[in-house]
Amino acid sequence: MIRKTILCLSFMASTAMAQDFTVPRHLATEWSPFTLEEMQGEVRIPVLFLNFEQDNNDTQRAVSATQQESWMEHLNDRDNDNHMGEDGSVNDYFLAQSYGKMNVVFENVGSYTASGKGANYTDYTEDAKLVAKAVKSLTDVDWSRYDRNGDKDVDCLLVIFAGHADGDYNTARRAVTGMYPHQNWLTSRGQQKADVGDGYKVQTYVLANNLRDSSASVDAINTVCHELSHGIFDLTDYYKNGVSYMGQYDAMCYGMRQTGYGAKGN
Repeated sequence: MIRKTILCLSFMASTAMAQDFTVPRHLATEWSPFTLEEMQGEVRIPVLFLNFEQDNNDTQRAVSATQQESWMEHLNDRDNDNHMGEDGSVNDYFLAQSYGKMNVVFENVGSYTASGKGANYTDYTEDAKLVAKAVKSLTDVDWSRYDRNGDKDVDCLLVIFAGHADGDYNTARRAVTGMYPHQNWLTSRGQQKADVGDGYKVQTYVLANNLRDSSASVDAINTVCHELSHGIFDLTDYYKNGVSYMGQYDAMCYGMRQTGYGAKGN
């Protein structure tokens, strides 16, 4: 099993593509919730499940209770072996990439049902508005559990939306197939940080799809690992305009097959 640390991959990729790629973001920038010293020990990530009032065309409108349970296993199970047809959990992945220094723990904080269907949310700004509305609807959540450095900003919110993902950021396709998984910040999309009570605010969030490809199975961990690496570590993508710099060897490029995690064959 080949396991490369995120730090090493960031350095390797940024060096390899220095001449034809914009300078990548680095760890612990103004957008990262952590300094390098804080990227150790237990980090808690709240998980919000996003449902829709209407069926999303050929997909589903809600993440079922059984699927939510599967996701929490998918995210947290230590030494997860062949769960949902793949090797490793998200917790396993980040623990290994940090050489055992960072234990990412996921907690289900609730769900929200949006009006219409997922295909109605056709760009990042609409997504950000929906995330802000959804997270502000939650009650009885101790947000202090998700603020590691005490700055009153929730470190990162993971939102898993019902149905399949649009595999290509194309507005025309998206209007047919659904939302696009990504990481973003509310203020970068014209929104204010979401006030969730007791002085805590949500700024950084990740959107990920519930279902895998065209199947009815819960998605692999690949997307969550990729997007959370944006949200927690502020790592950049290592592909641009169809050019793959690290290929299947890097979670920040096109896959995780050679890292030893994720769905086999992806």
